[in-house]
Amino acid sequence: ALVLSTSARKNFTVGEVVNLMSVDTQRIMDYVQMVNLLWSAPLQIVIAIYLLWQQLGIATLGGLGVMILMIPLNGVISVFIRNFQ
Repeated sequence: ALVLSTSARKNFTVGEVVNLMSVDTQRIMDYVQMVNLLWSAPLQIVIAIYLLWQQLGIATLGGLGVMILMIPLNGVISVFIRNFQ
């Protein structure tokens, strides 16, 4: 539970406290979802590549190459967008 002293309560309005609690709750929810993706995303990629290999054979390497090339491009684009925000 959130415990604030009397002097601390004078520094913050009720709206500010509610806003801080809301932001903290959202960050916890985002963290839980991200932790789930950390183990499931690599597993999904491996399974997808295996299934594609079963269907397409050597042509799967073309798609895999495109995926690998997109990783640095995605980083460059995210930096570009972050600079405009």
